[in-house]
Amino acid sequence: MDDFFEKPERKHIRELNLVPVIDMFTTVIFFLLLSTSFYAFTKLTLPPSKVSVNTDPLTPPPLSTKLVIGEAQAQSSLLTVKLSWVGESPGEERIEVSEAELETKVREMVGRFHEKFPAERTVQLGMSSGVRYQSLILAMDGAREKLHDIVLISPEEAATRLATAAAATDGSSSKGASR
Repeated sequence: MDDFFEKPERKHIRELNLVPVIDMFTTVIFFLLLSTSFYAFTKLTLPPSKVSVNTDPLTPPPLSTKLVIGEAQAQSSLLTVKLSWVGESPGEERIEVSEAELETKVREMVGRFHEKFPAERTVQLGMSSGVRYQSLILAMDGAREKLHDIVLISPEEAATRLATAAAATDGSSSKGASR
């Protein structure tokens, strides 16, 4: 019975295939960017930045304070803690301490440093690769009271700083022994 009646045609909405259109626009954009000359932007002059360079010879250079922790060479249970700074009057302080008293000794060391330089608030803190992470946390707790801004440095830089200080100490002790 279906063969006797004609079925009405349905309207088919053809979907537009957007993939080739997007591909074409991507290619056109690529070539437009390549063919554009940015000559006008090369002559653009910008006002000077707000960053100023200190050229006043009377103003001392800023301090760069570093606190590094490493294993003591004499005994493996002790840690070497070195606080060094460069700037107007460079210097360093070095102690060997056990991990149990690390926080209090770092607090005392930083307190002595803070008496000399009360305006300083930043320290770069690091540990050599053989030191436990807990020692770094204890040193941070000890330094945080006086030096609020703590920046961590890599274990390689900390080991280098400790090695140069040890070499300078060994060099001075061997010179004194040879006299």
